[in-house]
Amino acid sequence: MPNFALNLTPKTNVLYVLALAASLTVPAACSKKAPAHTLVTPTVFATTAEAPSDPQPASTVDNTASAESLAAAERLRSSTINSDGQRVDATGQYYLDEQGNIIGAVEPSQPTANVGPAAVVYFDYDSSLLSEDAQQTLNQQAAGLTTNPDLVVVVQGHTDQRGTREYNLALGERRAKQVQDYLQFTGVKTEQISTISYGKEKLATTDNSEEGLKLNRRAELHYPNP
Repeated sequence: MPNFALNLTPKTNVLYVLALAASLTVPAACSKKAPAHTLVTPTVFATTAEAPSDPQPASTVDNTASAESLAAAERLRSSTINSDGQRVDATGQYYLDEQGNIIGAVEPSQPTANVGPAAVVYFDYDSSLLSEDAQQTLNQQAAGLTTNPDLVVVVQGHTDQRGTREYNLALGERRAKQVQDYLQFTGVKTEQISTISYGKEKLATTDNSEEGLKLNRRAELHYPNP
């Protein structure tokens, strides 16, 4: 058998040993299982757009103020200048400012008695309905008016001191008209009755108690001087 013994130099021996060690290490390393790759599922953050908040409702229009503005414009359009050089509405019953707002009531053309009203009827708060007592009072006045067809009466509508001037003028007018309608219903002729509203301009009393307020919520019946 041939002798395959290598005649190696010291330097060659070192290289041979390193090579042999490397050949033994690589298979061992290869025999280890590679670690399984862990699949990392990326976290997906949902980016849902924030729903826009509901828009703020438009400012609520003050219906009362709007209606009053329209009414003032209409009054101004149809207004006239009276013999005293003052602007009045189409009915001639109310003084107006330059914007058409009511600033006062025109005194009735017929003079009224200075001794005060011939009769007074009273109303509940913010109401123009006639109570039973008011109807009885008006029945007595109607009897005199129907018996004397040449007699005329001026019905004045009044309110207490609460509320705006314009609102109270309208409320006083409704009260005066309610009295007029009732008198006509009982047989008084239309031409015998005229109406005017003073609103809160002519208080019966400045007492702010509940009793005082009741006295101001009224309609007065005035008969012109003979």
